[in-house]
Parts: sequence; structure tokens; C-alpha cells
Amino acid sequence: EIKDKYGFRVTSDVHSVEEIEKAKDVLDIIQIPHQMCRNTALLEAAAKTGKTVSVKKGTFMKPEDACFIVDKIRQAGNMNEVIIIERGNTFGYGNTVVDMRNFEVINRDVLGVKDITVSTCIDATHPSCGSFYAPALAKAGIAAGADMVFLETHDSPEEALCDGPCMVNIQDIEELIIELQKIYEVVNARYWNRPRY
Repeated sequence: EIKDKYGFRVTSDVHSVEEIEKAKDVLDIIQIPHQMCRNTALLEAAAKTGKTVSVKKGTFMKPEDACFIVDKIRQAGNMNEVIIIERGNTFGYGNTVVDMRNFEVINRDVLGVKDITVSTCIDATHPSCGSFYAPALAKAGIAAGADMVFLETHDSPEEALCDGPCMVNIQDIEELIIELQKIYEVVNARYWNRPRY
């Protein structure tokens, strides 16, 4: 219904090969949760749908290891868009920190000769786990080289059934998107014809 009404591309997490089989006819982007990002069978099944595959890099992984994710998807025959979502790294018990150097590492070392169909994304919702911090994390991610932003929003975050405390109120999204676009334009103007590593 969302696709028909608004023309949006639709994504959702899948947790098993069986879920992919059910979801592939609805989803435009097959998204792999961070705790399952090294599950070869799941990555291959997602790749074989021919859809865009979005993978949340595990907080337990160093950024260089994202190359194995991309390789598994490519080896399964998917040459469509792949999105690597940076969620930070575990830093002590219950604390996730996004190291902005990870975008440079992924863009340079993981993607090699930067495949134009591979993008990096900052998850500004979960590592900050607070609507107060999500906008700053989103802006920093774009400034550091992320191509896109993952944000969860709700018109009443306190009433959301899941992840409410991490969400940005929908009333604040328009202004944030405008700011993010401006940052993206400034950062990428310097590198408009930058050689890919």
C-alpha cells in the first residue's frame, strides 16, 4: 500500500531464508540485521532475489571486514546495489560508538575501486539510542562520507511499539533532511569528480 500510494521503495529486515522467500515479492530492498551480517546462507538468498541488498554491519566487526559481506553478495551473482549500514562498534557493555573513520575505511579499503552500486549508510537511530543525539550522528556521518542516512521516525515516539526512545519525531524530520542535504552537497562538491579508491 505504501509503494502504491507514495511510490517509495520498501525495505524490512529478514531473519531467515524462508522469510526472504515470502518477502521478495513485496520488498524492494532486502535488509539483513547486524547480528546476521555474516550468515552466508542468508546473504546468498538475499543476493539471489536480484533486489538491492542492505546489510547492517555488525557492531562486533571491524570496518575492513565488510568486504566479506560485499564479496558473498557478489559471488552469489547479485550485481545490483549493495548498501552497508554503519552502526558503530561495541565499546564496553551496552554502549555502541560510531567511529567516523569507518566510512573512510569502508569506502577505501572495502570497496576498493569504488563500485558505484555500493553505498555506505549511517544508522543514526540505534547507536545514539536517543532522539536528542540522532540528528548530530546523522550529520556527522554524512560529513564523514556516508552516502545515506538510516533514521526511524514516529509521530509519537513515546507510543511506538518498538525502538520509541531512539526515534526522531516526524515533526523534526523535514528540517533535518534539509540540513543533511546541505551537508552532503558541501562535502561532495569537494569530491564531485573524486577518483574512487
